[in-house]
Amino acid sequence: MECHITSDWLLVWKQNDKELILILTDTGTHSDIFGW
Repeated sequence: MECHITSDWLLVWKQNDKELILILTDTGTHSDIFGW
């Protein structure tokens, strides 16, 4: 699953019976991603 924390931050997580994995990623701006 995922959740946008702010416009440039994405929290991705996966959970099973024994563990929770959290990944916080700085996605950059739309200009950074698409080269505008």
